[in-house]
Amino acid sequence: MRTAETTINSNGDFQVDLFKDGVKIGFIDLAGKSKYYAEDVEKNWSIGVLTEDNEHIKRTSSSLTNNSE
Repeated sequence: MRTAETTINSNGDFQVDLFKDGVKIGFIDLAGKSKYYAEDVEKNWSIGVLTEDNEHIKRTSSSLTNNSE
């Protein structure tokens, strides 16, 4: 299951954390974007429009090791 959660990072900008099967695989930094944009990113991730190979996803270290399995 793909889920997403919008948070505010240390710079005060929106960030969407991306999860697959309960494990955080990365996040997208949305500096300068609105909360509505963040909500759209969440929805697009959840329904599969936004895929794991998207160039804007900043990977977490655990997602990098899981991808090599």
